[in-house]
Amino acid sequence: MGKDGTVHKVRHIGLTACNTTDVHHLLGLIARNVSGLGIVPKGHRPCRKLWRKVDAANDNYAHHLSKRLVDLAVEWGARVIVFENLKHSRPDKNRHGSARMRRRVCYWLHRRVMKYTAYKAKARGILVALISPKDTSTRCSLCGSLDTSRAGNILACRNCGTVHNSHVNAAINIGMTWFIREEKRLRQKTA
Repeated sequence: MGKDGTVHKVRHIGLTACNTTDVHHLLGLIARNVSGLGIVPKGHRPCRKLWRKVDAANDNYAHHLSKRLVDLAVEWGARVIVFENLKHSRPDKNRHGSARMRRRVCYWLHRRVMKYTAYKAKARGILVALISPKDTSTRCSLCGSLDTSRAGNILACRNCGTVHNSHVNAAINIGMTWFIREEKRLRQKTA
């Protein structure tokens, strides 16, 4: 995004080198092995080797993704990479099973990608910033309305009638939220 908020380039980053189906397969094996155990005694960690493989695969994926993000930022001349701060987002404790495990793994990756991107970006002179995730995926990036409906990857705004790709819409909102926050900071410093 430019300083005026216009979107210059959008790219979906797909990493074919990192096979996420391996992680899902490993999680399925873990779920199958743990399902017959019942209550696991405290201190006992079933499927330790499988969890190490999941951890190694996720670490590899996070390193590849963070490198790709920083390389794109350098290629496009970006000075800042902005992430949503999901530090306080936690999976619902009332949910069980493989969906809960997938959500947990998702949160692990988000933190790892942020951490690895931060040190790789710092080495290349790029700032990494965090913003609040409030309404970034539900707000229309064109008119700012929260009166939207979502179906899969499509976000439709009832206020202005535009239809967005929900991922691109969220990315634009994340960038705009950072611009607005920084503009407010500059105004407060000069006042």
